[in-house]
Amino acid sequence: MAEVEYRLIESNKHTIIVREFFGDVEVSDVTESFKYIFKEYAELNIVGIITDLTQANFKIGIKEFPKILQFILQNKKLFNLKMAVIADTPEKTVFPMLAQVRFKFLPVKPFTTMQAAVQWMNEA
Repeated sequence: MAEVEYRLIESNKHTIIVREFFGDVEVSDVTESFKYIFKEYAELNIVGIITDLTQANFKIGIKEFPKILQFILQNKKLFNLKMAVIADTPEKTVFPMLAQVRFKFLPVKPFTTMQAAVQWMNEA
């Protein structure tokens, strides 16, 4: 089970949630993290979520990835949020790319740096 740390970035009058995963990340870690965000940050006007996987071991295979996509589709709150994923390996980068291609209406994008992800979040 992964450990997750959360923090907020206030930038250009926007609030961005950063969630950083440590350890072995499985499907339940990702979905539980979204649920935590819905509960703890419900009152905030959030523009997006940045997921940092650079310190994590991504243990989600291609066969399990549809479970995360299904969770996202069932939680329409996520449709209006930008979702950036900071990844440092091809294995971690492929999943946000697949989501981007499969669901063109979802604003999800992979990045290699926090700075680039925040910049994208601040774009109109």
